[in-house]
Amino acid sequence: MDDPWCQALHECTACLREQNAEDADTCLAYLIVLEKKLEREGITVASADSDGGGGDANSNRVPPNQPPSWLFLNGGATDLGLAIAQEVAIDTQPIRHPPPDRRLPGQRLLTRIFTAQSEVFAMKATHVARIFKDWTLASSHYETSIHKIHQALDVTDTAISQWWGHWERCILGEELVNQHEEELLAKDASIVVVALESLEDRHDKLITMAKREEANLVRKLTPHWESRDKAKQRMGAKRWKNNPRPKFDFVKMRAELEEELGKRTEP
Repeated sequence: MDDPWCQALHECTACLREQNAEDADTCLAYLIVLEKKLEREGITVASADSDGGGGDANSNRVPPNQPPSWLFLNGGATDLGLAIAQEVAIDTQPIRHPPPDRRLPGQRLLTRIFTAQSEVFAMKATHVARIFKDWTLASSHYETSIHKIHQALDVTDTAISQWWGHWERCILGEELVNQHEEELLAKDASIVVVALESLEDRHDKLITMAKREEANLVRKLTPHWESRDKAKQRMGAKRWKNNPRPKFDFVKMRAELEEELGKRTEP
């Protein structure tokens, strides 16, 4: 599809296809710009309860203007949040080609933006766990990934509600059946399903990595625990608590390992 917004999404998600976590933050920043740009143009997630289940027609119109450029990300801005805000505020040129019937409406674009954000955050979670052993940050990224896939599910749920409203009107003879729309809805739903499967796969890998790290730390700590218990038994509980010349080397090492072990919480 030669839709400029589809092209922008395809280009910015190259890090997912290449599994390049180094470009994840750049991709996320651009996805935020696209999302906020749609919102600024009045294209937001429709309510499934509005218009008797028909949703907000504004959410289904195509974006009138070109998507924002990548250039703001290459300007070396120290305040990325400010750079994003400035880029969102800039008006882009109207889209004249291709015609609207060959482009994705806002609701379908939001489905792809949210699923892409979910997948990028999940990739970041795996990366920081594997490379930096930061399980707290990995868990935070994974929670954000779940939140974004829920947003994609909300958009899809709204689209399904709109379709059922259309189907009921077709039964009553008020509208004609649009087979093409049904096929597009099935395609959008399949995109979310693939993202969910990817999220589950990354979750399983994170759990495996966490358990492996936990086992490794327990293996290192076991001799320390055993030595401590033997020394405590040898000295007696009273002297153990009032030792005038304690040796803190192993205590410090054990404390550091135990702290690491405490961070190995399942994502």
